Amino acid sequence: MKNGYIEKVNKLGKIGYIISKISSVLLTVAFVGCIVGSVLTVMVPKDSITITTEHETVIVMDMTNSVLPRLVGIEEDDEGIFELNGIKYDQFEVENSLEKQTATAKSTPYTYSLNKMIWVTVTGAIACLAMINTMKKVSAMFKNFKECETPFTLETANNFKNLALSFIPVMVMSWVVQAATLFVTTGVINIEIGIDPTVIMCVVVVMMMSEIFRYGAMLQTESDETL
Repeated sequence: MKNGYIEKVNKLGKIGYIISKISSVLLTVAFVGCIVGSVLTVMVPKDSITITTEHETVIVMDMTNSVLPRLVGIEEDDEGIFELNGIKYDQFEVENSLEKQTATAKSTPYTYSLNKMIWVTVTGAIACLAMINTMKKVSAMFKNFKECETPFTLETANNFKNLALSFIPVMVMSWVVQAATLFVTTGVINIEIGIDPTVIMCVVVVMMMSEIFRYGAMLQTESDETL
């Protein structure tokens, strides 16, 4: 007969398993949507539908508390180029006052064909596959919990380890999707590698849980052999 603690683990495992399966279905729907979007995008005749984008950013300089803004201030007739996140701004509108200078920078309008969106839909589909893989690891972990006699097994430890490693391709694909979107909408090729501290912390915590359950499995084995 199972004790109360194991029954609680089994119940929580069932709840987590159901939620993970629902999440897997939603991710699969998103994956299919990306594939359908890719097919429809390919079917669109080249340049039959075009989209023009223009980016704008506002630069405000405090002219009262520092000498530096006066040295680097932007003039109305400046012909320089200001670059931010790979986007080049070459049009400036400047407003000056005694307290501040406000410069509105605009990029040159960029026009792209709708069928170029296939880069976004394809990378989005791959990102969905990476997340589906992660959710499969979550499902495997909860399935083990809902059926186990004890949570301290090598299978549980391995499930945690596999889950931690599955976060890495998800993070990498987020960079790729952002780069593909930037390339399509601006023509700029720039892969910005942003390390999300939250994701890194999740990987570390889950890996730590793997080692804790591995140690627990070892103690469980020693206890069973003693009895």
